[in-house]
Amino acid sequence: MWIMRFLLKIIVLPLLLVVDVLTLVTKASIFVGCYVAGFAVWLCGICCVLSIVFKMIPCAIFFGAILIAMFICLFAAANIQLLLESAHGVLKRV
Repeated sequence: MWIMRFLLKIIVLPLLLVVDVLTLVTKASIFVGCYVAGFAVWLCGICCVLSIVFKMIPCAIFFGAILIAMFICLFAAANIQLLLESAHGVLKRV
């Protein structure tokens, strides 16, 4: 029986390392993405307001779509981060 547990741990260890690396990558991407999105929100927000003021509605729609896409990407990255942390917890228990 102890041989099976030992073999299971040998199989799980590389998976745990891969999950740890992916967790670090997603944490870094969320951290950088928040700063980039924060800057882009100001930039796109200013461009949206200027586009509306100067009656360029298609440009305002374009910048609004960029903002929505950025928030969707950050939301997806946060969900992937939660999934990886829960997978890490499950693999740690084995």
